[in-house]
Amino acid sequence: MAVTDLHFVTGALQPVKRGIRFLGGASDDAVQIDAAGAAMGNVSTKGTIAFWCMVPDDTGTYTAVSFGDADVVEYLQVSVEAGTVQLVLVDATTVHIDVNTPAGSIKPHKWHHVAVVQDGVSPKIYVDGVEQTLSWTTAVSITSWFKDCVNLDSGSIGAAEMDGAGNLT
Repeated sequence: MAVTDLHFVTGALQPVKRGIRFLGGASDDAVQIDAAGAAMGNVSTKGTIAFWCMVPDDTGTYTAVSFGDADVVEYLQVSVEAGTVQLVLVDATTVHIDVNTPAGSIKPHKWHHVAVVQDGVSPKIYVDGVEQTLSWTTAVSITSWFKDCVNLDSGSIGAAEMDGAGNLT
């Protein structure tokens, strides 16, 4: 990713607005947040991850937010895959949660607000304010959240941290 791939909006805008956009169009556009996973790990049993997304097609995979470990395959990831929102939580190579929204819940070339909520009982996914019916691939421990992934090191926006080697994909 080149420096020119990022554009920061800051300054005396009224009301004050701050943001980041990926301009490069390359598959490696991302922002890494050092120690974000460590700050969440072993603490949080409930929480919300929310973001806006617009995808170019309904066939690709686009990671929105990912928290991973550099030493073992352990991660929490939210992505848009083939027009669905997917939440995957893996603790030391064991998949605890792998769940998707219905096909077509994310339309290409349209802005969508996505919120993933773990209330301590089971994750819920909202698209544009509407709770989605979830399709479970894996439901080993549906109460899992950051507290169950104690080895998380960092987080990323726009890239996956799922290989256990500290690499972004």
